[in-house]
Amino acid sequence: MNQNTINQSIINHKLSFSDKKTSFVSKKNVSSNIKNEFDRNLSNELNIIALNVFNFPTARSLLLLFSNMSKQFLDNLEKTIEENPNPIVMAHYPVFEIHSAKSSKGRTFEQIVGSSDIRLYLCGHAHPYSLEIQHHGEGNMEIVAPSNSEKFQLFGLVSIDNGRLMWHQVDIRNPMKFMTTHPISKEQISIHTNFQEKDTEIRVIRFNSTFDQPEAKISFSIKNSKNRKIIKKGELKLARFMDNSTSLYSAPLNIEDFGEYTLELNGDYQEERNFIVDSSTKVGNEVWVHYMSAKRIIWIILVVEFIIFMLIVTPLPFNFLRFEKIENWIEGIDYLSGNPSHNETMVVEINLKNNNMKVTYWLLSIFFGFLLIRTRYQRAPLGIKIMALFAVYSVLFIPTLEFNTEGDIGIVWVYGVLINKVSYFIDYSVYYAVLYLTFVCYPMIAIISSMCVYQWNKKQLGDLIFVFLPLGGIPYVIIRIAYQASGKSLIMFSPQFVILPLLYIIIFIVWGYKWRKSGIISKNVFGNIISSNSQTGKTIQESLNSHDQVKLDL
Repeated sequence: MNQNTINQSIINHKLSFSDKKTSFVSKKNVSSNIKNEFDRNLSNELNIIALNVFNFPTARSLLLLFSNMSKQFLDNLEKTIEENPNPIVMAHYPVFEIHSAKSSKGRTFEQIVGSSDIRLYLCGHAHPYSLEIQHHGEGNMEIVAPSNSEKFQLFGLVSIDNGRLMWHQVDIRNPMKFMTTHPISKEQISIHTNFQEKDTEIRVIRFNSTFDQPEAKISFSIKNSKNRKIIKKGELKLARFMDNSTSLYSAPLNIEDFGEYTLELNGDYQEERNFIVDSSTKVGNEVWVHYMSAKRIIWIILVVEFIIFMLIVTPLPFNFLRFEKIENWIEGIDYLSGNPSHNETMVVEINLKNNNMKVTYWLLSIFFGFLLIRTRYQRAPLGIKIMALFAVYSVLFIPTLEFNTEGDIGIVWVYGVLINKVSYFIDYSVYYAVLYLTFVCYPMIAIISSMCVYQWNKKQLGDLIFVFLPLGGIPYVIIRIAYQASGKSLIMFSPQFVILPLLYIIIFIVWGYKWRKSGIISKNVFGNIISSNSQTGKTIQESLNSHDQVKLDL
């Protein structure tokens, strides 16, 4: 057996990923029709190409959910395949969790895996509970192996029986004693499988077999998968010893008609599998559920979230994005009562002339509510607005967290990883940026908005619910997500999840104390508006609208 490696391969690491099958993060694979002409020249020589898709120095494993393959990497792979034809290719990442460029021949990694150039692609990373199979391109097969961690204790064996290749799952806690190598199960048919032969054999390997052991008793039956009618039955016989501890059992498998059949084995070995005898069949159409769409959707979430927050906190030289009238309508401000020199209630008359205007206000409130938040936000003290402005824009230049890899300190920021003067992109950097905007910046902006109403009332408690829900996510992010990526010694130095949030909390405490003591909105401003009404003849609303920027007390 020739072994040809580009680099060392790493198949599985100890990660814990959700295995929920949801359409939000899934991809349905295409199906392929395979014509079983079987004129390919597969030699008995077995070539194995193991790929290393990691960049060194590398980040911690929980930051490496997806990988990348460059044009140069793919060119090297195609060249190696030409020099070592029909290889089994193995790597850590599944096909759908690799960002692939195109080779000089115009092929992505998925297209290479889906071609007849390789026999099989073996990978891990996703840690499924059991074997997962994907078919690509012309009908070639990818095997995603289950985890061999302490929780699952599973690994796989690949059998090649006269060119017929099949993957078998092995449970360490219950080692297999037998393994069926033919017929190939329906799920594992690929472009390299010869499935049109009508006169073949049922072949079973027995492990831990010795010459002085009694012969195993294994009976079989072949059923038509559609009508469950038995078309053949019999017993497997010892054919030969393959070595001192392995023997082969077999029985003739004679099928008269093309179709789908079920093999049942009983006795010392029990198994049931469906197989195909036909000139062509359809493979593929599997669903891949491990974060497939997440790597694209997370970018969209980041861009949309950043643009909305940017519009709220960025000072603009025009006021068309401020909707004071609608905000006053939302707050229910329609008259002025009380003594403005004491604990007055500031209310402004709003005249909605017709129901159409009310409908317009409702639509704007629902679909452009963030602009109404901006209207309130602009009433905040200058120092608070500078803090929020820095918080939002810092996602572009402040590191998310630090990590240690074999003595090298690296950082994660929105552009990827920077470690030991080496920089490269990782998807998790975008994911952490979204978490920062969601769990740190959004509550901050919502608190500012809630505290900058003209008249605080019980309805603001609804706003606070949407503040504390994301705030509650910060401990989860620190303990469950960022901690595992950064490590216990560095997590407390995370700028975006620890240091900056603590600084913002201190500033809010100081502001809240002043707000409770003197009020957010200057009483002098409203006093001036009221006293000037009798002289100018303006309504209260007109007076308020003339103040583009209401002066505030910090």
